[in-house]
Amino acid sequence: MKKLILLLIVTSFTSNILYANNFNWTKVITSKDGNTAWYYDKKSIRKVGNYKFYWQLADYLKDYDEDKSVVSHSMVNCDTYEMKWITYTGYSDHMGRGTINFESIVPEDDITYFKWEYFDPKTTVQGLITKKVCNSE
Repeated sequence: MKKLILLLIVTSFTSNILYANNFNWTKVITSKDGNTAWYYDKKSIRKVGNYKFYWQLADYLKDYDEDKSVVSHSMVNCDTYEMKWITYTGYSDHMGRGTINFESIVPEDDITYFKWEYFDPKTTVQGLITKKVCNSE
């Protein structure tokens, strides 16, 4: 199982760098304050055992710092609506474009952040994304 997870992490990280501009983003929601829009790529959803893996994008509509967007690869347990972030990549432009400002493979950078987290699909953005991913075929 550890080898499978490591393989998925390496593959997802490499795919993110090579194909970030080729994702087919589907908008999920924009925050009430209009600061961030969240997307996911329906075609990237893969089921492995009891888990689903997928790509998502946070597009920062208001400029906070040099990062205008972040693309992440995540895994979700659809039985519990818990998820883990696997990778993050920050971009200098919106919608996962521009130069890469930072890259992180979460379990390698800090294993304490690679943990299951529950997000309520009725009250949180991440929960809403998780629900959409889990309901996909």
